Amino acid sequence: ARELTKFSIPMVATDDDSPSSSRYEYQFWLGFLCTLIGFYINFTSDRILQRIKLEKQQKIALSQMRQRNKQQEEASNERGERGSSRYAVPHGGFFEYVSSPHYFGELMEWTGFCIANNFSLASFSFVVWTAANLIPRAIHTHKWYNETFVGNGGKRQDFDRNKDDDCDKNVDYSQLDRKIIIPFIF
Repeated sequence: ARELTKFSIPMVATDDDSPSSSRYEYQFWLGFLCTLIGFYINFTSDRILQRIKLEKQQKIALSQMRQRNKQQEEASNERGERGSSRYAVPHGGFFEYVSSPHYFGELMEWTGFCIANNFSLASFSFVVWTAANLIPRAIHTHKWYNETFVGNGGKRQDFDRNKDDDCDKNVDYSQLDRKIIIPFIF
């Protein structure tokens, strides 16, 4: 059982400079690189989501302050306008390719860990269970984006991101052509 969870780091080739020991060294560094790239994708995606949340909270607070001072709520209800949404379509980084790049980054981290550990049973199980957890969540998130951001009757309209109103209410998410979790594939 100990061999199934063994973690070894082949930093340099052993005295036996056989091709197989070099393969394990390259495999380790490839896995390590995949882990670093996955961490970067995960980190930058989370930062984008945090920035969007902060910007939307600031817009909502500003809007509420304006409503109290100018009583805009009554006027907007008469015109049938809806208030500012608490949600926005993320842009930038891997969000241009997939709906859940932070999940993709997480999967890439564990896949890199698995590669670096020579596909041990323990590391492979992390990849499998992480995928079993994150892929359904990514599918649900993608479906939610498509249902929430349907645009203005399917018509694309230009919008100014600097306006105080909800700049994403006219975005048709399905037109962004993003995949669910794996860029260009799924």
